[in-house]
Amino acid sequence: MGRLFKDKTGQRFGRLVVKELISKKPVAKWVCVCDCGNETQVWGGHLKSGVTRSCGCLLTDSNKENNTTHGMTKSRTYKSWRSMKMRCTLPSMPSYKYYGGKGIGFDSSWEDFNTFLSDMGERPEGMSLDRIDNSKDYSKENCRWSTPAQQQANRKNCMHLTHNGVTQTAAEWAVSLGLTKGAVWNRIKLGWPIEKAVTTRKAG
Repeated sequence: MGRLFKDKTGQRFGRLVVKELISKKPVAKWVCVCDCGNETQVWGGHLKSGVTRSCGCLLTDSNKENNTTHGMTKSRTYKSWRSMKMRCTLPSMPSYKYYGGKGIGFDSSWEDFNTFLSDMGERPEGMSLDRIDNSKDYSKENCRWSTPAQQQANRKNCMHLTHNGVTQTAAEWAVSLGLTKGAVWNRIKLGWPIEKAVTTRKAG
């Protein structure tokens, strides 16, 4: 049985008041009016979880406040945190369609930079914020500081395959078998069963 649809019209979420529903599928999306007067479109799940609580003005105000409390506004760590929030919550961002536009959000506790800093530590030089599972939100459990090579291996188009409780990218399985990085992926495209694709050392 499907989930019972709940009308959010007129409800308040942070600085947002829900004005109307614009779509139900694949997930509910609402037009909301912010206290500052702007209108914005928000996924229902983001309203419920608290990921989106304004049209973006809250982030601006938060940046001003954080600048006076922790002194890290120009740090690599702060820039990563701010970029994460913007691509998840601001439709005007070019990258929003790949994150917030697809329902990707972040742990509501990470609205506070100090909590993010406590959970992740300072960003090491040469690394950036990476989600371990790209289908899930940003959170302490699903994030790490990664090198460009690790980020590349974790891109959405890098297929993850599980065999005997072990999950790796197709490229990682190939390397473990002594094959070229694209070998396992090519096997999957040819219709090989996963078990055979990740255990056969030579193409058959």
